[in-house]
Amino acid sequence: MNKKGFLRIIEAVIAIVLLLGFILYINYRDVGDELDVPLQVKDSMDSILSQMSFDGKYGNLRDCILKSDVSNCGVGVSNPESCECKNVFSKCGLGTGFNDLMNTRINGYDYACEVCSESLSCTRISEKLEDKTVYTDTIFIANTKDVNQEPKVVRLYFWGK
Repeated sequence: MNKKGFLRIIEAVIAIVLLLGFILYINYRDVGDELDVPLQVKDSMDSILSQMSFDGKYGNLRDCILKSDVSNCGVGVSNPESCECKNVFSKCGLGTGFNDLMNTRINGYDYACEVCSESLSCTRISEKLEDKTVYTDTIFIANTKDVNQEPKVVRLYFWGK
């Protein structure tokens, strides 16, 4: 057996393993820490959006969202606040139910909510939150019976007080 050839092969394998280990160590990023949403916020968002998408004890929020006219909302519009959830639900007479829903689901965080006709933000909420860590979630609500009715996007924002 040729001892020099065998040692060269072992040396090459060790060098490759060390090089790959170094490359993996340099490129490794723990993305999970950056994207973690606090459990309380995630549970609250899921619960609130679920209540909005189904008929619940807080009134028929889903029908209110679908019937709301948010076609005139947008950042360039003079009154984009009309598309914030509290104003949308107040027009349907469900403002109290919405406030109860929000207040019973989340503690220690401020919130905002908007109803838009497109996926982009249609209010100035995001401008107010530039220096904060904001957690957001979105649902898409469409009418299953009337395909001519415009679908809506409901977006929740939570940030620490």
